[in-house]
Amino acid sequence: MPLPSNRRGKSRFYSNLAIQVYLRPKILSRLPHRAAEGLVNSLMRLCGLNLPVLNHTHVWRQAATLEVKIPHRWRTGAIHVVVNSIGLKIFRESEWKVHQHGALKRCTWRKIHLSVDATAKDIVGIEITTTPWHDSEVFPDLLSQVEGDISQVSADGAYDTEAVHAAISEPQVKASIPRREEAVP
Repeated sequence: MPLPSNRRGKSRFYSNLAIQVYLRPKILSRLPHRAAEGLVNSLMRLCGLNLPVLNHTHVWRQAATLEVKIPHRWRTGAIHVVVNSIGLKIFRESEWKVHQHGALKRCTWRKIHLSVDATAKDIVGIEITTTPWHDSEVFPDLLSQVEGDISQVSADGAYDTEAVHAAISEPQVKASIPRREEAVP
């Protein structure tokens, strides 16, 4: 039960911690409040938890004054960063219906570019782009998101460009990027 706030109106029912847990998938997925409520409700059902889901209206009011802090691990020493990307096919509602019941229309694609700490398996950088962006164009932004020193960068052949090697400019950083088949040394 919440403590009285000595203010007009009903007391806040949810703790700040509950609001932060609710808002993490909302912020990370860039969802509106109603969609976040549905996502959290689905996650609760998938986990087999019979807990009440926070109402998006109450969360919206309480979240207006709350700063969400996403915790991360502090690292000691340089890290090995692995960089890669994956395509994500996005169906709009009408596209899904057409896919289920008839001819397939055009869909939207997004690319998710990730840089991951190879030891801790933590995501240390993320960029979401449309398909015209090449992996090597996003690489400098991914490296700039990494906090601390980097000992090694590993990636696939799509990152074997002069711009990527220029982004790995520090001499103590080892680049593990295989040469592309059509590359000229």
